[in-house]
Amino acid sequence: MPNIFDERGVIIQGIDEVRSNMAQEAKIRFSYELSGKELKVDDSSVLGRLFAIVSKPAVQNAEILPLILQAMDINSADGQQLDNLLWNIHRIKRLSASQALAYLILHGDIGVVVPIGSEVSNYITGDTYATDSSVTFNNVDVNGVDIQIDSVGGTYELSYSINGLLSQPSKIIVQLGASDNTTSAVADRLVDAINSQSGTDVGSGVTGYLTATKNNDNSVKVVITDQSDTGTFNVSGGISIPRSYVPVYVTSTTYNSNESLANQITRINSSILGWRGVTNPFYNFPSSPVESDEDYRFRGKLKLGGGLGKYSSILMALKSVRGVRYENVQINSSSNPTNSGITNNGLAITVQGGDENEIALAIFNTISCGIATSGNIVKEVKDINGFAHEIRFSRPKLVPISITMSLTTQPDFPANGIQLIKQAIIEWFNNSINVRDDIHYSRLFEPINTIKGFAVRNLKLGIKGGTLSSEDVIIAQNEIATISAEDIIIGGI
Repeated sequence: MPNIFDERGVIIQGIDEVRSNMAQEAKIRFSYELSGKELKVDDSSVLGRLFAIVSKPAVQNAEILPLILQAMDINSADGQQLDNLLWNIHRIKRLSASQALAYLILHGDIGVVVPIGSEVSNYITGDTYATDSSVTFNNVDVNGVDIQIDSVGGTYELSYSINGLLSQPSKIIVQLGASDNTTSAVADRLVDAINSQSGTDVGSGVTGYLTATKNNDNSVKVVITDQSDTGTFNVSGGISIPRSYVPVYVTSTTYNSNESLANQITRINSSILGWRGVTNPFYNFPSSPVESDEDYRFRGKLKLGGGLGKYSSILMALKSVRGVRYENVQINSSSNPTNSGITNNGLAITVQGGDENEIALAIFNTISCGIATSGNIVKEVKDINGFAHEIRFSRPKLVPISITMSLTTQPDFPANGIQLIKQAIIEWFNNSINVRDDIHYSRLFEPINTIKGFAVRNLKLGIKGGTLSSEDVIIAQNEIATISAEDIIIGGI
């Protein structure tokens, strides 16, 4: 035999060993015919020459066997072998190179349409992106709006609802005082009123989470703090909505685009009258090369291992939903509901970003039959027979943070320095803090120190309504920290 098996696997014999074994076998087989004579099997004999001819291909054929076994083993197969194993046999296809996907927020005049395929670019890298769908600027399914002061005096009302979180509109009513006699003063009143509602109960246990700032033209920019969320805005009184902020997905125009840090995709390449601005509020990954052997093998193991309903498979399904930036799955395998509301033998899934219907479909296609889901977002998914199923999940819980500090100012401290500090902190929260990110005391100085001309004394922070200290604030895995201008108290000026 040219090869043998032992505990180490396949053992390949050399040509000399194979020839020797052939000669020994021939002597045994022909022993009767030889009647005690020795069989000639040396290199000069006919048999020796025959053995030399057949031993080489026998060894070569035997050497192929370990390669075949390697190619059939998901742990050792690579390259085309891995493709043959996972695709040809198991129909699991290697992921091809893909263009980068980015989540943008467009700013424009009400009624203006940005057609599908409109291009923007990263002002640092130059990478270009095209919109995946058309965008019409209005007050519905938007991340925010600009509020214009049309007349001074009377009562102003802003009502809003948040998709999936606040179905019943919440109202903010501003009654002007005698001193509110300019558009600038009115804008300040609106900003204070909107920001003051952050963290208060606006119904169904949901806390208000709008952020308002005053624009240079004395209009008021009002946005949902979580820029992955959308809602509907309406106003009444002496105010109107001239512009809105609408989210849209874009795809890179090449397969070799770079990553985009937050607020780097800001150039409008397609000139459209009334389209005023664009930005990416979150980090965006670069385009993806062809799936590596390592990743392909890992994904194949998950699927071949019976991934339906498994923790890792649910997470992978959620990661595949466009726009999802965070996902968490909590499992209750007991026969009783948990104190946190997870149903018996069920799942509680928290997702940040992504389309709600796509998220629900990903969950439905992954969880095992009979497994219940918990959460405050309820979506209906139909199976292949048209029967409807209820899928529940949640968005991250907002945790309002309070910050206090005293300042020692210097002559170069800006006149609006306090406002600039607050704005810097708010922008840092919006751009740098994600779900379950703890608020580290030392990192707060990053945005604060972008403003010059002062020194900070006695900085403290904590969850709003609780004790403030110089310690980090710990955030749970299904929570995200938020901040509003009202909750940043600055003294000592």
